[in-house]
Amino acid sequence: MKLTELKNELSRCPEANLRFVLPNGEAVPAHAHVTEVARIDKRFIDCGGTLRNNANCRLQTWFSDDIDHRLTAGKLVKIINLAAPILGTEPWKYPKRRF
Repeated sequence: MKLTELKNELSRCPEANLRFVLPNGEAVPAHAHVTEVARIDKRFIDCGGTLRNNANCRLQTWFSDDIDHRLTAGKLVKIINLAAPILGTEPWKYPKRRF
């Protein structure tokens, strides 16, 4: 799924609580939240000698004994939007300096 598709789906029901499912089908506890949004870049040469680039977005989840915590779809969209400069979906904006 592309990141824009994920954001569109999340934006359809911003108040909905999220549930993550691992590739093996195991559900991550409902009180998990996203602690990291990362861009993972891979540059490689394939068997034919062609240089290739691949970029993926990784969402890292975490959960503990805070079982009352729930991550909503709208909150995840906000987190992804904050990461836009890192993900390359927006130009980097340097924070304003306070003097």
